[in-house]
Amino acid sequence: GLRYEIVLEASDNRNNRSTARRGIVVSAGEESGFELGRVFNLPNPTPGGTHFFGDLNQEAYLEVAIFTLAGRKIAHLPEARLTGDQFANQGIAWDGRDEDGDRLANGVYLYKVNARPVDGGASRSRIERLVVSR
Repeated sequence: GLRYEIVLEASDNRNNRSTARRGIVVSAGEESGFELGRVFNLPNPTPGGTHFFGDLNQEAYLEVAIFTLAGRKIAHLPEARLTGDQFANQGIAWDGRDEDGDRLANGVYLYKVNARPVDGGASRSRIERLVVSR
């Protein structure tokens, strides 16, 4: 599919500015196939919990796993079935705790989002960084 980025910039009369960016994938039917675009988490850095968001061109089962930089899996979120709109706007919530229920220490972590289309087909995944800072 074709990838586009929409950028919205706004400012008020005191010159306070804000910018929002959103990637979208435009597909022209089945031949374009399943795509998982950009993934990100907000807030990042986070003092604890965060939400994972991303761009999907069709409904999918999504899983998120969090790893140390050494590659040890420390948290895994249950699979969620989301539409592209739900993943882009609602995201997947995480409380910032590891598999033992402990809060993560300050530092940099990796997370992997795996997406599997509901109608079958090959999965897609993306790996990004997450910073915990209290």
